[in-house]
Amino acid sequence: MPQLTPTDGEFSSFPDLHPTTVERLKAKGCKNLFPIQQNSFYPIFNREDLIARDLTGSGKTLGFALPVTEYLRKEKLLGSRRVQAIVLAPTRELAIQVQRVFQDIKHTPNEYNCLTVYGGVSIEDQTRELRRGVEIFVGTTGRVLDHIERGNIDFSHCKTVVLDEADQMLKLGFKEDIERILHRVRSQCQKNLQICLFSATVPAWVRQVANQHMSRNLRVVDLAQDLKNKTARKVAHLAISCPY
Repeated sequence: MPQLTPTDGEFSSFPDLHPTTVERLKAKGCKNLFPIQQNSFYPIFNREDLIARDLTGSGKTLGFALPVTEYLRKEKLLGSRRVQAIVLAPTRELAIQVQRVFQDIKHTPNEYNCLTVYGGVSIEDQTRELRRGVEIFVGTTGRVLDHIERGNIDFSHCKTVVLDEADQMLKLGFKEDIERILHRVRSQCQKNLQICLFSATVPAWVRQVANQHMSRNLRVVDLAQDLKNKTARKVAHLAISCPY
């Protein structure tokens, strides 16, 4: 198993990518891994804590979804119907996007369950899905806390927690919610919990989370070279002038 980051993003440089996964990625138009995906794969796959920074639109979601899923697949933990990985997102839209990426890399429709929870919809329906069993649990912080307070989630088998767009969580005022969730997960899953933070910037709060919850030997991947621009150069921004 390679321990160093491959020098390119070619699929052949990642022998731990399952051939069926590669087929699924190619069917979606992926010709190779983007830099954030290339640099994050083995740190996450090899169970290191990670802080990854790259510009918005750089492919960060697949950067964590791919190695998390491939690790669980290798360990034959998919199909267990127990929560193996948690992804926390600042908005409903981002949570739905994360779920879509996890769905795209399934080998079969029933290989694993990925549930996304957020406010504004029936919590009872989400509760029923949780009781049926899910491996990948994605959600916004408020609704995740609702399920925690109702006793709907068992974190005892959790392997990985990912904070997606961690800087936006801080900006939107979710600091206390995130810390409550991390403390609850740690209280149920005492051993070998992996924590990964993906962000476009690294404010002081992100460093505080790292100091309090993450390994001192954590890996840092920083690809945001243009600090004046938080969006990838390939992302186009269009504006319409409106007099009203």
